[in-house]
Amino acid sequence: VALVMAFLLWIQWGPLDAVSTFTTDILFSSEKPSGDIVIVAIDKRSIDELGGSWPLPRENIANSVDLISQGNPKAIGIDIIFHNEQENNIEGDVELIGAVAEAGNGVLGQSAEFSDENRVNGSEAGEIHTPFPGLQDAAVATGHLNVYEKGTGVPEAPLVITSGEVVSFMFSLQVMSVAEGK
Repeated sequence: VALVMAFLLWIQWGPLDAVSTFTTDILFSSEKPSGDIVIVAIDKRSIDELGGSWPLPRENIANSVDLISQGNPKAIGIDIIFHNEQENNIEGDVELIGAVAEAGNGVLGQSAEFSDENRVNGSEAGEIHTPFPGLQDAAVATGHLNVYEKGTGVPEAPLVITSGEVVSFMFSLQVMSVAEGK
């Protein structure tokens, strides 16, 4: 039994995993990505250059939205969840609200809170955490950022999550909808 388990683990995370990843990359990267889509990522290097702490000051995010807006994008998706106003930085919140409102095409992230049973069996959430009120009003749309694994080893993102009367569409779907003018 131990040898079988060791063999299965070796197959799962051993050299064959690298082969599987390589072939998957070949299958899904045959098309050139659209030049119409630009992703501005916040990585460790960016965080270090901007002061070295997370979350980034909201003024920095507001400045980024202003800069991106100058390129007249069809949509700006900000996949950061801003549940609460910052008690110690009201000015940063005001700047972020202004930048998102002025852009006129901002899509903000939200998250859903599930019980373990609902996470596996459905898309009914206990609660959906939306951006704080002033910021949510400035955005043209919000979408959930929930991604989870249902025991298959493959991450999944439900198209729709509900919580009572509240309906939340997947973030990427909302960004695409705004970009397409729908």
